Amino acid sequence: ALQLEEQQRSSSQNLVWMVATDSPLLKKWIQETYGREQGRQVLATTSRGKHSRTNGDPSTRDFAEAIIDWMLIGESNVVVTAEQFTFGGTAALRTARPYYRAEPHQCLRVPLIKDLAIPRRLKHARTTNFSAV
Repeated sequence: ALQLEEQQRSSSQNLVWMVATDSPLLKKWIQETYGREQGRQVLATTSRGKHSRTNGDPSTRDFAEAIIDWMLIGESNVVVTAEQFTFGGTAALRTARPYYRAEPHQCLRVPLIKDLAIPRRLKHARTTNFSAV
């Protein structure tokens, strides 16, 4: 993530890391470890991650927290996540953001959508907008 930050940083730009995790301890560690650097702000949502717990019944609030995190992740300039998690991947896919998998000492770019040829008839098709009433 630090390598990506250097690539994204301009001399006048302050960077913001938005941390979304199910682990309150990991959230706190990231904020304390990486939030002290000049020019970087590390924010975390108040999501408790209860939507992903297998014990108990998640409430509407739990799912709302998850959706808010998902929407915010999708609005990021770059999404970095661990390989086994798909939450960040689907958020990045929603807005076609660059998606990276964290590896020891590097982040690897993961293509989310393959470049597929669009059939000619679809390129020139009319678009119809529908509204729900």
